[in-house]
Amino acid sequence: MRKSLIIAGIVVLIIGLSFYGVMTYETGLLSHKSITEIRPGEYVSDNFTADYNYIVTIKNPTPVSGLVSLSNLDKVTNASMLYKYKIRSDYAFGNVKEYEHLAPGKYVFVDFSNSRPALIYESEPSGFLVEIGYLDYASVLVIILGPVISIIGIFTGSRKIAF
Repeated sequence: MRKSLIIAGIVVLIIGLSFYGVMTYETGLLSHKSITEIRPGEYVSDNFTADYNYIVTIKNPTPVSGLVSLSNLDKVTNASMLYKYKIRSDYAFGNVKEYEHLAPGKYVFVDFSNSRPALIYESEPSGFLVEIGYLDYASVLVIILGPVISIIGIFTGSRKIAF
């Protein structure tokens, strides 16, 4: 019984680590960092497509930045024009901005800065992001559960007392 629980705990731990590996790999595929300086001090992300039910996430934006429809990019030549054409984010917390209710189309993120910004941007269907979130929670739960099962196996069962 003890040996079975220890082995089961190790198997559960390995499954949890594999869940975590898949989640990390999939999350890495979502992130993009390509930024181009189109004018001195004006940086633009690669264009990306958003559709209904997509979530666009921007990490590390500077104070003078915003999401703009690709069709309006040529009109954004300075910060005041950016404020005119940028799309208001649905959520902003810490160094992250999220856009959830975008019309289908192509978008870019524009950033006015003295140096190259460290932007990370993602555009994915919300259902896919929810699945990744569930996989994240499951991996944490299973990673914790594996050692607990093994520890139970170590401390249970019959023990002989030697004198």
